Amino acid sequence: KEKGNIAAIVNGEEITWDEIDEEYNKLSSQLQQLITKEVLLNQTINEKLLIHQAEEKGIVVDEEELNALLERVKSQFTEEQLNETLEAQGLTMEDFVEQLSNRLKLNQLLSEEIPELKVNDSEIEQFFNENKASLDTPEMVRASHILVNSSEEAENLLSMLKNGSDFAELAATYSLDSTAKNGGDLGYFAKGVMVPEFEDAVFSLKVGEISDVVKTDYGYHIIKLTDKTPAKEAKLSEMKALIKFNLFDSKFSANQDKFNEYMKGLWDKAEIEIFEK
Repeated sequence: KEKGNIAAIVNGEEITWDEIDEEYNKLSSQLQQLITKEVLLNQTINEKLLIHQAEEKGIVVDEEELNALLERVKSQFTEEQLNETLEAQGLTMEDFVEQLSNRLKLNQLLSEEIPELKVNDSEIEQFFNENKASLDTPEMVRASHILVNSSEEAENLLSMLKNGSDFAELAATYSLDSTAKNGGDLGYFAKGVMVPEFEDAVFSLKVGEISDVVKTDYGYHIIKLTDKTPAKEAKLSEMKALIKFNLFDSKFSANQDKFNEYMKGLWDKAEIEIFEK
């Protein structure tokens, strides 16, 4: 490593300014105004100390819990949307899985080390029972659309579709909506998301069907229903990992003083050198 590039050495492990710069550049411009690189370095040191501690104590990730959380995340996006979201944060899917795995490992460590952070099964069950209605999955549809300014243009495009033209190609060429680049794909959504005229049309279609021209305040739409998933009642076994994750976050926020006290203990017994940039 180049001389002067070392930001810190934590128990013999180096952290470079290049690493800090890379993480800093992934932050949104708003966060960059709130967080300095020195603060980010301290957070990175904290993470190293916690990972060392987790390794010392033999903490291992519960693969079932990790997979349940991953499936939950994936269910909220199409594959394309998820990849775009990760890409915007400078992450690959492998990076995301590694981050989530480390997070679960540290949650487990802190739950064992700080009693106030431990989430027990009775708390998970209570949260599930009290919030079950909001945890149920409503009926979802996935649709694509073509948006144009005039009814004449919409009718012409509808005629082309009836004569065998490809929906995604027409959307990419003619649609005024930002989804045009994805062939008009809107992803999955439930009732209550779209304007009423659009919603009524899309939820009345069968998978593969194309609507007549639909007028809304945005213009004239042609809609194709590409998938439909039925409403699904939430099950505790499927929601347990997510509820545990969220309850831990709530406890962590409420017990920052306990966490800071714990981290002070780790800093005091560690060998840490910090270097100016």
